[in-house]
Amino acid sequence: MKKIILILPVVLFIYSCNSNSNNDNALKIENKIDSSASKNDSVLEIDLLKTKTNSLRGSGSIKNVKLNDSVAEIDYVNNYNDYSKLNPQSSLSKKDFETYWYTGDAVNKALIDGAIRILRDLDFVETVKLNIPLENKYKNIELTRKDLELLTDKSFNEIKNNWTEFNDKYVYTSEGRSEILSKYGNTK
Repeated sequence: MKKIILILPVVLFIYSCNSNSNNDNALKIENKIDSSASKNDSVLEIDLLKTKTNSLRGSGSIKNVKLNDSVAEIDYVNNYNDYSKLNPQSSLSKKDFETYWYTGDAVNKALIDGAIRILRDLDFVETVKLNIPLENKYKNIELTRKDLELLTDKSFNEIKNNWTEFNDKYVYTSEGRSEILSKYGNTK
């Protein structure tokens, strides 16, 4: 990207010294460079997002990761059959899968922790939509940095600098999870 920025003025200068038809060529070259640079940035960003989702709770159950502008959308599998199709090499049993997702508060923890960690670690993501459609229960969350600032009455940098305190309150307590999900989550 830096090379493109440095080379672009030189290319434009050289072409501007020539005739008008060459000026048209310079504009075409400039547009082509800008277009390929933004495509490369998009590819890099989706790769970073996919890498980040590999470290989320239940990441083996993630079936789809999309990035549209600054909105990240992550979809989990619907059931064990979908999981086993996605991970044919896995030795995870149906019972283990169901024990993980259907006992305790794993779904709510995955929703909240996943959305918050993506916002914390990926500056190019402004909104996270995380969807977990397990069997007949569809749960999702849509969260932005601004939402977290309003929730905590702190700047996002303050939240990041006091990450353990934030996590302890909103991820690891059922009260904190309930507070976030009541404002930004959905169950259908």
